[in-house]
Amino acid sequence: MNRPDEHLAEVRRRVAASRYGADRAELEALVARSAGPVLTRPLPGPALPAARLLPPTALRIATDPLDLERSAEVLSAVLDEDLTVVRRHLGGNLRQVDGASTLLAVRWGENVVGTLTLVLTEDVAGTVAGLHALAVASPFRERGIGRALAVRALELATGAGADLAVTTAPLTGLGFSPAEEA
Repeated sequence: MNRPDEHLAEVRRRVAASRYGADRAELEALVARSAGPVLTRPLPGPALPAARLLPPTALRIATDPLDLERSAEVLSAVLDEDLTVVRRHLGGNLRQVDGASTLLAVRWGENVVGTLTLVLTEDVAGTVAGLHALAVASPFRERGIGRALAVRALELATGAGADLAVTTAPLTGLGFSPAEEA
């Protein structure tokens, strides 16, 4: 099994082992539906583009329940998924025992308009950073919000010592390539 596949298997294992195990089938279905082709990027890799389209305070690590709730609302709307299932999924990601999950959110006023989950996993070669559950509310698309979230997640991953980034989100222009070419 290659490193991207190992990372995705570990993320699925964490979902299954979370305290929401009773709803495991729903959560695994959500993860499967939100996944696209696997893309990878070496870290630190080529320079990242500046994400200057947002006010400096808009992009933040989501730490309070309101950020979690509003991020779940955005992800639920984008995936057309039941809000309760998405809440459980995001809550499970943020409550991992190893603390290796981080929710990023972009606020516009009091509303979260974009969200991304950064998940770090370890393998024999080092740390792999996964950029998962990227969602931007439809009225705010094409404004650089998804790119800003991804750039910040890659910066955090590099700071945490990750040497490879994996995503199933449709990220372009950030140095990701299909996993087969990595």
